[in-house]
Order: sequence, then C-alpha cells, then structure tokens
Amino acid sequence: MTLLQKLSLGGYPNKRTVGRNLQPIFLIIFTLLMTSGIGARLAYLQIVDGASHRKRAESNRIRMIPKQPERGNIFDRHGKLLASTRYPRSVYLWPMAHTKPGWSVIGQRLSQILDIPLADIEEKLEKAGANSSTLIRIARNLNEAQITVLKEYANELPGVEINTEAVRYYPHGKELAHILGYTRELTAEQLEKKKSEGYRLGDVIGQWE
Repeated sequence: MTLLQKLSLGGYPNKRTVGRNLQPIFLIIFTLLMTSGIGARLAYLQIVDGASHRKRAESNRIRMIPKQPERGNIFDRHGKLLASTRYPRSVYLWPMAHTKPGWSVIGQRLSQILDIPLADIEEKLEKAGANSSTLIRIARNLNEAQITVLKEYANELPGVEINTEAVRYYPHGKELAHILGYTRELTAEQLEKKKSEGYRLGDVIGQWE
C-alpha cells in the first residue's frame, strides 16, 4: 500500500465524509429557525393582535338588523281608523361586506336600480364606518319592479338585503300626524344628540311638531 493510499484511508478524513456529517447539523439549525419564526408569529397573533382578530371574527359572525316596533291602530270615538301600519320593503347594506372600492362598484348598480344618487349611498356608508356590523338603510318603499330586479341579481350584490319594516299610515292624510305623532328617521342633529343613548344612523324615532 502506498503512502497516498494510507493517507486516504487512514489519519485524514475524506471530504465527502465531512460534508455528510455537516448536513444533519444544517438541517437541525434550519428547522429550529423555521420553528422559532412560526412560534414568534403565532405569539404575536395571539397576544399582541389577538383582540383585534377576535373583534373582526365576531363582527363577521354577527349582523345587527334594526327592527321597528309594532304600533297598534288608532280609532276615533266612532270607530273610524285614524292611524294604522303598513309594511313596505327597504334596502339595507352591510358595510363590512366590502371594501370602499367594492362598494363603489355595487353602489353604481344600486343607484341605477333604485334611482338614487351614488353620492347618497357612499355618504351613508362613510358615516356608518367600514367595520360597522349594523345594516344601514339606503332606500325605502320599494316598488315591485325594484324588488324583482334586486332579487334577480342578488348573487351579484352580496351585502345587499331587502327587509320589511313597519311604517305608520294615516288613511285620511298626514294632517293628523302632527296631533297623533309620527315616526321619522333621525336627522343629523338628532343623531348627534342621541348617539350616547345607543341610537345609530338610520334609526327611526317618534317625532312631534
């Protein structure tokens, strides 16, 4: 056996052997780094950003739908009906369903169907806030044609709902409304005053003049 063969088989390690010994070490280090990174990210999501994610998840699950209370009929002493209730259809939007650009596209469709300005729809969405879980009304007293079109394109209008709501009706004209009282959507001034009482955009309250 020559000296070269002895060196190759004996006291000096082969380069391939060294490489094979280092591979498991590199793999372990890489695995530890990946695990540490994932663990740090999970800790951030659970501890630092957990409250925000829980709130968003809860909002995605719950939708607050405003409902008007039922009001009884009013008669005079001769049994003549003075005030009753009707149940027209209204259009509501769920602000959280889309981003602002998404609502801009849907708003244009709704503007054409409902014959209302796009600016009015965008203003109500802006006032409600992008993260609002409460449905907001954008149109009342829908006619049959509007209801038919909205139902036909319902799959293309996510976040848009048609709901029935109670509305006061005066068979002999609204002159008696000022005596009996009537309901109307909150004005901007009234909303500002009553916001602390839990009232929201689009709520209807009793009015007197």
